[in-house]
Amino acid sequence: MNATSFLKDQLLKTLQDHSKYQSSTDAPLFVILPESPDGAKSIDNISDIINWWVLPGKTEIRLKIEQVVVALVSIHGVMPLWVRVKELENNIILLNISRRFRKLKDIRNHYNSSEYMPFIYDNALNLEFTDDLERWGLTKKLLWRFSLEKAERLVFEKNPLRFDEVSFFFEKHFCQYIFYPGDYNHRKPGDKGYSKLVIKRKGKSEYQILENIGTASEENKFESGDLTAVLKYYLEKEKNYLIDQLKVQGI
Repeated sequence: MNATSFLKDQLLKTLQDHSKYQSSTDAPLFVILPESPDGAKSIDNISDIINWWVLPGKTEIRLKIEQVVVALVSIHGVMPLWVRVKELENNIILLNISRRFRKLKDIRNHYNSSEYMPFIYDNALNLEFTDDLERWGLTKKLLWRFSLEKAERLVFEKNPLRFDEVSFFFEKHFCQYIFYPGDYNHRKPGDKGYSKLVIKRKGKSEYQILENIGTASEENKFESGDLTAVLKYYLEKEKNYLIDQLKVQGI
């Protein structure tokens, strides 16, 4: 059995034996909540790849079980060392995941004979899924992947995306990444997430906006130590203040 099938089967078994959602007709939605960043920073190469490049845009939002399995196993064939499961009243299952990812054989060795590994059903878990947390998760997805599902867009159509929310995202982003988009080198012209302009952090508090980065025609279009000024330039020149046709308000 491969890692994807194993994780899905184990999750379904955990729910079947502990949860009221015991059949596919109940169709709960799932929310991935990683353990606190303070609990595990840079861990190991494969875990860092998953945490920094696979999970962004997939946490703190509602997912179907197929989306959860794809997010947690990924193409690398690894899965979280542990997943704590909590059932909420509003058809939501919280999945509090370890930031340490391991191969299936290592999971089996770690748990020895645990029936539900790597899942631990824990309804006493002190975690909730609030409207504010969901909005933050959707903000991260929008700014990382530049697109939202139709149902997800309703959050911002009712209460438009604000510049202070965008700014907060970028403050967090540049604590960990040097470039925005973080994976700009994997995006090509014509892709929905392609960005002709790329923001580069220099040192701790200097930023450049580069056009045609990595080519012979690379050009420094703007430079400042004021992140707010950098964001306003980027949003105006690259996005016309629109991200997936959602207008950034309060600039």
